[in-house]
Amino acid sequence: MRRCRSRCRAACGWGSVSLGCSLVTAPIVWLEFGYLPVLGVVANALAEPAMPVLLGLAFATAALDAVAPGAAAVVAWVNGWTAAYIGFCARLIGGLPFAEITSRRGLAALLVLLIAVSYPLVRRTGLGRT
Repeated sequence: MRRCRSRCRAACGWGSVSLGCSLVTAPIVWLEFGYLPVLGVVANALAEPAMPVLLGLAFATAALDAVAPGAAAVVAWVNGWTAAYIGFCARLIGGLPFAEITSRRGLAALLVLLIAVSYPLVRRTGLGRT
């Protein structure tokens, strides 16, 4: 039970960082590209387990290249498959019909939904009180 709670806390911590980054970059993405990714946190959740593997293999490839270029090529090939998985996650989630908002009406509806969901949570936890 204790192990489950620590895993849940870790997942909530990671999810809150991903959500926070998405919320901070959302206005920039909207103004620059004209759309708002709605399922970015889900895509990050799918791709996140592969990121340490991708970085570890990249560093191993760089270290091996100086002493064994053939072995470095094999490690780079495996790393390419890891990168392909991350790209697959992005294409899978990004290809869903409701994965992004492109209209002002959709953006307004999303903001109303976020406020409607977050208001009771803020009231219940007392975050807005000083």
